[in-house]
Amino acid sequence: MAGTLRAEGRASPPGYLILFFGALAALGPLSIDAYLPGIPAMAAAFDVSVVSLQNTLNVFLVGYAIGQFFGGALSDQIGRKRVGYSGLTVYLVTSVAIAFAGSVEQMLMLRFFQAVGGGFSTVICFATVRDIYPVEQLGRRFATVTMVLLIAPLVAPALGAAILPLGWEMIFVLKAAYAGGLLATYACVVPETRPGRLGNLSLRSVFRQCFEVVRRRVDSRRLPIRYALAMAFSASCMMIFITNSSFIYMEYFGVSPARFSMLFAFSVLGFMTMNLFSM
Repeated sequence: MAGTLRAEGRASPPGYLILFFGALAALGPLSIDAYLPGIPAMAAAFDVSVVSLQNTLNVFLVGYAIGQFFGGALSDQIGRKRVGYSGLTVYLVTSVAIAFAGSVEQMLMLRFFQAVGGGFSTVICFATVRDIYPVEQLGRRFATVTMVLLIAPLVAPALGAAILPLGWEMIFVLKAAYAGGLLATYACVVPETRPGRLGNLSLRSVFRQCFEVVRRRVDSRRLPIRYALAMAFSASCMMIFITNSSFIYMEYFGVSPARFSMLFAFSVLGFMTMNLFSM
């Protein structure tokens, strides 16, 4: 497929595209959860405390948020594919570099840039789905992407635990290979979907669009930022658990990486189940 893909006046996009977008959105959870079983081994390799390695999770979350915050506005200006290419390339390169990191400080810096690349890559998923599918199909398509996305937290720790005997570095090599596969697929099967002509990069316009959510009012009230903060505080509960789970399970309770992956999967299932009951 070439050119610009639009929802209006065209046949329905191929079914595999929505699965690809789900796999692309799963890059975030995979990046966070896959190396959790390896944190104690990484701490031993760098001769630092587990708490020091947990900071790599905090740095990733900050970089991921920044990547998503600015990536969406950039994709509206220069196109979805350019942002997606850039993000996946940065993610791939930094994942390989992390496998060769010589210190925690190097890993912290590389994890930040890996997260920014991941944020750029994943933020375009829902924007692209909105571009290519009719409005009446968006709810079902978003649900499909979300279902594929939710598989990642279940399987990522198990993958990390399975690869850990080969060395914690191989977990990041796996992430690089995953990003490489996404990049190749993106180049081959996903066209540019941004409506209209692509413009030139304007940082002023990017910042103005990014902070529009803060200033935007609905019925004279700042509803968008209120909803965004409500979702952020809700998600923070799960993020706190994820950040501390490897220390609590493996250091405090002394469970093995394999058993940790099982316990983590049960915890994620619990979150998902309670989320269904709350709907």
